[in-house]
Amino acid sequence: MSWGSIPRLINLVGPARAKQMLILAQERVAARDALAWGLVQDVVPDGGALDHAIAIAEKAAAMPPVTVRMTKQTVNAIANAGAAALIHMDTDQLMLTETTADFAEGVAAFKERRKPNFTGG
Repeated sequence: MSWGSIPRLINLVGPARAKQMLILAQERVAARDALAWGLVQDVVPDGGALDHAIAIAEKAAAMPPVTVRMTKQTVNAIANAGAAALIHMDTDQLMLTETTADFAEGVAAFKERRKPNFTGG
């Protein structure tokens, strides 16, 4: 995980669910859970995402653009205020993780299409 994704995920779903999603990443999140957790804004029937997104965009486009832009900037700044102070950890932890034997084992297992044998090293 990098690019500030962990602080953003914590802001969206909270620390407990963020840990669940990151540690058990192979488990998919059901649409109803993603909605309940605040990870998604709406759930629409299969094939309806584009039409729904266009409808939302059309509503926003009908609003005063300066007000919309300023509101989005303010909400993003408040929601991510702590992220800027912690974002360095994402990159540091990613780089450190890539130097471990477990990382190498995970890559090898993926390439060989087998279950990895992690040792904590």
